[in-house]
Amino acid sequence: MKGFWNSVNQIKKGVEHDGWSKRTEEELRDASKHLFYEIQMLLGTAKKLSILRGCQDEVLKNAVLEAFLIHARNLIDFLYTKPVQDDVAIEDFLEKAGKGEGIPAQSSFLCHQTKRINKKLAHLTYFRVLDEDVWDYLRITEEIRGPLNVFLAQVPRELLDSSWNGISSFEDC
Repeated sequence: MKGFWNSVNQIKKGVEHDGWSKRTEEELRDASKHLFYEIQMLLGTAKKLSILRGCQDEVLKNAVLEAFLIHARNLIDFLYTKPVQDDVAIEDFLEKAGKGEGIPAQSSFLCHQTKRINKKLAHLTYFRVLDEDVWDYLRITEEIRGPLNVFLAQVPRELLDSSWNGISSFEDC
C-alpha cells in the first residue's frame, strides 16, 4: 500500500504519472481487487437484467440497468482508454509483463455505447431526448467479455489478488 500512497501524493502535488512504469506489483494486486469487482458486477447485473425482463418494477429495472452501465463504462475505459493520472488500465498489467498482443480493438458498437452512457447516464443532457432507450446489455457484455478473457490469459498471476484464484475464463460467469 505504500506505493499507492506515494502515487496519490504525487497526483495531489501535480506530478505527472507516466503510466505503468510507476506501478508496483503491490499496487497492481491492490487494483486487481477492484477490477475483479467491476467484472463481477458487470456479469452479475447482466444476469439480473435477464431475470428482470418481465418485471413491472421500473425503478428496480432501471437501478440494475444503471449499475450495469456504470460497470460497463469502467471496464471499457480499463480496456481502451489511455489512463490519466491514477486510472487503472490494462496496459498497467500487460505492458509491465511485455504482453498485450491480441486484445481486440474497440468496436464501433462499444465506442457508440460509451458515448451513450456518458450522455444518458453520467450527465444530464438533451441527447437523452433524442436517443433510443434500448440498451443491448447482452451484446455489451459479450464485447467486453472477449477482451477480458484475452487479458486473463496474458496477465501474470502474481499481479492479481487472490480473489482471481481459480478463474481461467469469464465464459461461465
